[in-house]
Amino acid sequence: MAVKTSFTADDFRQILVRYNLGTLVDYAPFAQGTDQTNLLLTTTQRAVVLRYYEKRTLDYAAFEIALLQYLTRHTYPCAAPIADQAGCYLSLYKEKPLALFELLPGEHADNPQNALQVAEVIGKLHTLTIRYQPPTGGTRPTYDQAYCWSWAAQSAGRIGSEVEAKRRLAWMQGELAQLVLPEQLPRGVCHSDLNPSNFLYQQGKLSGVLDFDQASYTWLLYDVGQLLYWWAWPDNGELDLQQSRTLLKHYEQQRPMTGDEHEHLFDALKLVILIGIGWFLDDDDGCANAQRKIALLNDVGRVAFSEHLFGDASAYP
Repeated sequence: MAVKTSFTADDFRQILVRYNLGTLVDYAPFAQGTDQTNLLLTTTQRAVVLRYYEKRTLDYAAFEIALLQYLTRHTYPCAAPIADQAGCYLSLYKEKPLALFELLPGEHADNPQNALQVAEVIGKLHTLTIRYQPPTGGTRPTYDQAYCWSWAAQSAGRIGSEVEAKRRLAWMQGELAQLVLPEQLPRGVCHSDLNPSNFLYQQGKLSGVLDFDQASYTWLLYDVGQLLYWWAWPDNGELDLQQSRTLLKHYEQQRPMTGDEHEHLFDALKLVILIGIGWFLDDDDGCANAQRKIALLNDVGRVAFSEHLFGDASAYP
């Protein structure tokens, strides 16, 4: 349940008095979400979403507000921020950032076919945001090797055995050292969390992209790696190369990738896996599974991986 801070009806009334949204009728938590508190507020005028940034600074939250305003102006299917009577989109409530958003239509759907729509909508996001950097972007994660290492070093401190902690850190350091991500790779805003729970559908059509809390200005290839990680690689299985090719084809209908991106998607996918386990290097099962996935990619290699995904598809199973 996406609630970390408890609110009362009086709290919501104090918040809503600043907006032209009528008075409170009802409120309820959203089932999805893990980091911030997200609640559905129903007023006498309409339903809106309240987002309470539990672990974020005002500048960090401002990045999301600016990004969503920009995307809304370009008719991207995301939640538009709502201004209060003073024209402000973001405020502090009990010393934490708070914002209200329009409620997007649609529902979550567990349908593998949705992957193609996700690929296209992420391609559209990258087309809109390539070289676009919202203000306060420096407060957001870089999603690079240094970021991964800093989290791995922190989470290793939770490992009970010092010997095991050093072993896992040595493995992480070795894998990070092998990554090749040239500076000239195109950059823009990545969503950075393509978990299926972050998409809504209405009558079979993708109607909303949710939760830009982890969005950042970085290599666009990071999101492409996320796309394969979440939509073509079952957690305890193997990467589906045919699904990967199909996803990339639909993505490139919106934004053709460069030759450098084709060559280094291998590295971006590895980075997605390494960052994911870097946050939780103390998770024994998660670490073992991440090492398994990295070993599978290493067995294929960068050149063969690129050929599998972007070469002659008829040459591969």
